[in-house]
Amino acid sequence: MKTLEEVIKIQTDVQDEFLKHPEVTGIDVGYRTVEGKQTEELAIRIYVRNKKEALQRLQLPSELQGVPVEIIERKFELH
Repeated sequence: MKTLEEVIKIQTDVQDEFLKHPEVTGIDVGYRTVEGKQTEELAIRIYVRNKKEALQRLQLPSELQGVPVEIIERKFELH
């Protein structure tokens, strides 16, 4: 299992490439969620406007350098 610092480095290295896609609304590091429950496993989380469309249009990996990738549907709005 990679350390938090290692996972953040991987996320930092790949984020610009993912953020080029208009469907992607953000990317961060956090704990992976499985069946609605948070695990203790770190993951790179990629936020998209519409998960179904993003999975069809983009080639999103299931992992990056051994770190799981979690795709989360979320839009961010300024208040």
